[in-house]
Amino acid sequence: MQSWKEIIEYWLTCNGNNILVIFYLLSLAYLLIFEKKVRMRLAFPAIIITLAILNPITFNLIFPKLFYNGTSWRAFWMIPEVTVIAFAFASLVKRVKHRVFRPMLALLLCGLILLSGPILYTNPNYSFTTSDNYRKIPQEAIDVVDTLLTYEAEPHVVMDQSLMCYTRQVSGHVIQMYGRDAQGYIQHIGEQEYQTFYQMIAESPDFGLVSLNMRELGFRYIVVPKERFDSWHYSMENNKFVLIAEVDAYQIWVLQE
Repeated sequence: MQSWKEIIEYWLTCNGNNILVIFYLLSLAYLLIFEKKVRMRLAFPAIIITLAILNPITFNLIFPKLFYNGTSWRAFWMIPEVTVIAFAFASLVKRVKHRVFRPMLALLLCGLILLSGPILYTNPNYSFTTSDNYRKIPQEAIDVVDTLLTYEAEPHVVMDQSLMCYTRQVSGHVIQMYGRDAQGYIQHIGEQEYQTFYQMIAESPDFGLVSLNMRELGFRYIVVPKERFDSWHYSMENNKFVLIAEVDAYQIWVLQE
């Protein structure tokens, strides 16, 4: 079981840094001291919610039943940090009587919020690129989905991991064997789906098992990276997969009857 200290450290980590948490705690203190009218309506409920979420009993015994596979950190979204900070900042600005200083204080407080976190678009840990299309997703995903839809109205596909989350944004007519649930995000999937997913992310997949699961679950198409052709194509061909298209950096194979 995680202790109070471990849960709070986890909360701080999920906030990105401690500055936003400091703003939250200072805002709570400000509301308790200077805003008597909203103590019962905002400050005390915020404190109760925060303590209810961060305490070991709730976090260790209740949240695992509500959230799948270690995603209890989503409970932190219920802590009303933004609401409390916004109300406290607005109240503080309202207290300034001078018309010139009021907008200056508002800009200062907004600046503190903006500068309290990293700039994601320049962060080396993230990869942001200029969008190639109005959907703002990789063009490769659109091209692969469009090609699949030329074969069937609702193709049943084992999609490469790099495209599976984008596929559902392009078209709901492409039926995938698994999506990001295979990585434990929301809910559990079937044993055969898990088997296929872990084979497809392996260095040397067992295409005999993949083809067996595809047949039993009613899937015909499989999308793989073109760069894996040299190491995979003999095994795929031996298990009755036939290459039918090359689209950008991917290949589309069909499982023969």
